[in-house]
Amino acid sequence: MIKMIAEVHKIEMPLSREPWLKKQLTDQITRVRVDPEQWRREVEWFVSTLEVLERDMRVTFCHNDFNMNNLLIPTTSSSPCSSPCSSPSSSPTSSPTSPTLIDYEYSGYNHCLYDLANYCCEMQYDWSHDKPPYFLFKYQWFPDDTKMLDMIRHYRTLVRDPGVHTSDQVYLTQLKFLTLGSELTWTLWALSYEGFSLDMEPYLEVKRESYFRKKKEFLGDIEKLVGSYDN
Repeated sequence: MIKMIAEVHKIEMPLSREPWLKKQLTDQITRVRVDPEQWRREVEWFVSTLEVLERDMRVTFCHNDFNMNNLLIPTTSSSPCSSPCSSPSSSPTSSPTSPTLIDYEYSGYNHCLYDLANYCCEMQYDWSHDKPPYFLFKYQWFPDDTKMLDMIRHYRTLVRDPGVHTSDQVYLTQLKFLTLGSELTWTLWALSYEGFSLDMEPYLEVKRESYFRKKKEFLGDIEKLVGSYDN
């Protein structure tokens, strides 16, 4: 999966290089009708923190919705795609035995670790259930620091990351911060989704829990990194 993310990030597209995340959050919050003030405060905190930390964040072309539901896994017999299977013509192609990344609806230039952050958040879900709410959520499935550092090192090797002055530990804090961005993005997406129904309540509930729990756990590291820019 890390290799697939790295390949996507090597794509060059004729698009604005303004990072997608900030615009996505500021657009979404205008459509939220449930507890809008609470979520507005969260967006304001996140964006103000991002404006400090993004000084050392590389921007690349990103998928922005990297998760297992957007991977077509080859089988011995061909089967029709159950969701829109469209991607940029220059996107990584797969061999007959490797998965294919689909659904580039949210793709665009963004902070490079965002795709990895989204993938880490999606590790908390098992989407193979065929009865409501159609998923199993386990917070403890979120990768620990050791596993996230392994992912970061593997990613940096694959993309030949030029950030020689940025340590793996700084990348780890950036990654933790961007997992908050992922959780916040998809929470606001659920809250502002025009087709929202009670069927989405379980998803929204675990997204809320996951966002605030991560924020509590990661805030100390994030504030320490932000403070280092003032020294």
